[in-house]
Amino acid sequence: MPNQGTFVLRWFFSLIRDWGWIILVCIILGGVTGAIITSQMPPIYATSAVLYVEPSKESLTNEYNAIIAAERLASTYSEMLKSKAILEEVIEELDLNISVGALAKQITTQTIPATQLVKVTVENQSPEKAAAIANALTRKFVSFIHATQSEVYAPGLSNLQTDLQTYDEKITSTQAKIDDLYASEIRVTDELTQLETSLAETQTDIRLLQDDKRANELLVEQVADFIQVFQPAAVPETKPLLPYKATVLLLVRQELASGYIDYSSILASERLTQTYSQILESQVVLQKAIDRLELTQKVDTIQRMVNVEPIADTQLIQLSVTSTNVDFAVLLANTIADEFINHIQGSLAEPYTRRLEKVENNLTDLQTQQEEIQQSITDLSATRVNAEIEISYLERVQTTDRASRLEIEDDYERMEQLSRDSAESVYVTEIARIPESPSTSPVLYIGLAIL
Repeated sequence: MPNQGTFVLRWFFSLIRDWGWIILVCIILGGVTGAIITSQMPPIYATSAVLYVEPSKESLTNEYNAIIAAERLASTYSEMLKSKAILEEVIEELDLNISVGALAKQITTQTIPATQLVKVTVENQSPEKAAAIANALTRKFVSFIHATQSEVYAPGLSNLQTDLQTYDEKITSTQAKIDDLYASEIRVTDELTQLETSLAETQTDIRLLQDDKRANELLVEQVADFIQVFQPAAVPETKPLLPYKATVLLLVRQELASGYIDYSSILASERLTQTYSQILESQVVLQKAIDRLELTQKVDTIQRMVNVEPIADTQLIQLSVTSTNVDFAVLLANTIADEFINHIQGSLAEPYTRRLEKVENNLTDLQTQQEEIQQSITDLSATRVNAEIEISYLERVQTTDRASRLEIEDDYERMEQLSRDSAESVYVTEIARIPESPSTSPVLYIGLAIL
């Protein structure tokens, strides 16, 4: 046995001595081949930027819910970062010679678990271009969120500004009346006192109805933006594979009902996406789309072409239409989305519209009553009876109006601050740096060639 083992070792070493140069040549050729192939491959550079989603400052009573809402919102933002509208702005700003689809393939977005952070990673053959795309994308997205949040508060700020102007005019008008009464020293009768009391009640009723009217008008305006087409279907730039699936993304914005983003409004929007997904593919909506496009197909035929899915953990609904005709699929998808939005907006706005009409009728009647009372006061103001009572009353009204104006001014400042805070709810915490080395090492490819 030992002799046989010694023989095998001698044979093995003899084999290495006689043929080792071939093995060495193969290793060198493999290394050179791997180096040549690697040198011909363009290097890929990767860099990342990080966004921070801040909780709503209106939700300070429950900080945990605010943080959870921010994490959910971060998931929504992660989907929105690769939207067509934002990518087109990036392409335009950097003057990139690339399609939206090709740019989207270079971008990866992900939420960092258990945080309010969204990480955006861009891969490109140019390290400078990778960093520029990542920074431009986050910058454009932050600007988009800022503009969207500012639009939410614009109607409320406009209404409060109108209220301030109304009170300024009313205070000026009341002060003028007081000055006239002091100058003429008019004393009015007991009947004038009763009329003044009635006037005050009427003015209060008018003020309440005006507030009700503004509230209903604001609700009608908000209903118009309750559901929006976030990304319409579009004909692709390159010839697609058939059958083609045209996709529309719808955004449900429950936070418009409360004026700010919190955990409950996010959850409500997510629940509504389930309900609205059923309505979106209902026969009522599809029949409206068929009638609008004057199609010959039946509703059952269109239903087989349509697929509706809510995107999990977001406020988005995905509507897809599959057809061998690309233009028809895009047109039908956009039409169904448009008819669905009209259907929902009409259903939501109808009760507010009826209420608004009733309020306007009551307001007209009260304004007519107010004018009649004021005319009676004008007629009785010829005398000087009880002028001091009238002066005292108007001064009280003036004090109330000034106090009300101060409250509205405080509300305006708070809403303005809230608008600024909401607009700054997302910002870049880490900008993308120019990578110094490729994300893939050539040593790996050389080693594989040698092996």
